[in-house]
Amino acid sequence: MAVLGAAAPAGAGDDYRLIDIDNHAVKWGMPELGRGAVVTWRIAFARGTGPGHENCRRTEGLDGLLAGAGLKREDALRAADAAFALWSNAANIRFVPAGMSTPADVTIAAEMDDDGVAYTDVVPSGTGNTKVTSLTGAVVCLNPHAKWTTAQAGTYRLAYVLAHEIGHAIGLDHPGPSGTLMGFEYNSERSSLADGDVAGAVALYGAAARVVSAR
Repeated sequence: MAVLGAAAPAGAGDDYRLIDIDNHAVKWGMPELGRGAVVTWRIAFARGTGPGHENCRRTEGLDGLLAGAGLKREDALRAADAAFALWSNAANIRFVPAGMSTPADVTIAAEMDDDGVAYTDVVPSGTGNTKVTSLTGAVVCLNPHAKWTTAQAGTYRLAYVLAHEIGHAIGLDHPGPSGTLMGFEYNSERSSLADGDVAGAVALYGAAARVVSAR
């Protein structure tokens, strides 16, 4: 699982790394650490997105991947919803399905030139302050020939892999081989964010707003 951009040093005592592109962290919304954002997303089912930058070079829709895995479009949508929810429950970033006629900030597709499991390209705007640049797009692409599943146990759990790649799409890099969802070694048993994952997302977007019920 790879992402465009080199790793930046983790925060002191925190098991996370922010993507570093030209000595800038990258994030959605205002180019300021700790500020929230709203991000739109779409799964490309019947067709791809066009070429990415480095990792998602040639994409196609997910229909072929799903058919090969014996899955339906609804399975992919549920997996994506669960993956996005992990991050929005931890940090002040909200994910909204894109409208039919509007482009999405994050597009999920399949990679035609596949040689791994999943990849992400992020597109920085090139504008921002001295430390942070806003993102203008991201593409998550999955290997259609990997053994995908939506079961709790299996070779490549779709919701887990999507959650990892969405972490890249919001500005997080690999902190190391294991111990967090963003670790680069696949852990089929992990279904939640580790403390380091949460710390990284909060560093970028601030903590998730908590709703207090009236009594």
